[in-house]
Amino acid sequence: MPINSRQKGARFERWVSQWFRFEGWGKAIRGCQFSGRNVSTGEDAPDVIVPGVTEWMHIECKAVERLNLQDAMDQAKRDAGEKIPCVIHKRNNCEPMATILLKDLPKFLRGDLPPNTKNEKEKENNE
Repeated sequence: MPINSRQKGARFERWVSQWFRFEGWGKAIRGCQFSGRNVSTGEDAPDVIVPGVTEWMHIECKAVERLNLQDAMDQAKRDAGEKIPCVIHKRNNCEPMATILLKDLPKFLRGDLPPNTKNEKEKENNE
């Protein structure tokens, strides 16, 4: 992977974590990664860590012009384990989008997800 692509991806991951902080998750950070793995534990690392969200959702960030969305979702599913896989992606000069599996959408619409996020968000902001 060219260095510029890596830098672009890292920049987008920082932007996504900043977006989460702006939206009220004040402790959102870019994941600590080395080849997609947590530097300290060696486990798969999410691109963005959002307390109260990434406990139940795995976030994969992609900033590319020609995204193979299926490949990106396959990576998110593989890394997510039991969590809900989510791909946040964008092209140059376009708005970012979030993609989840259709089978997970009713869980959001029924209110089953996110689980206790409001309480977690309030607790985090009070700490």
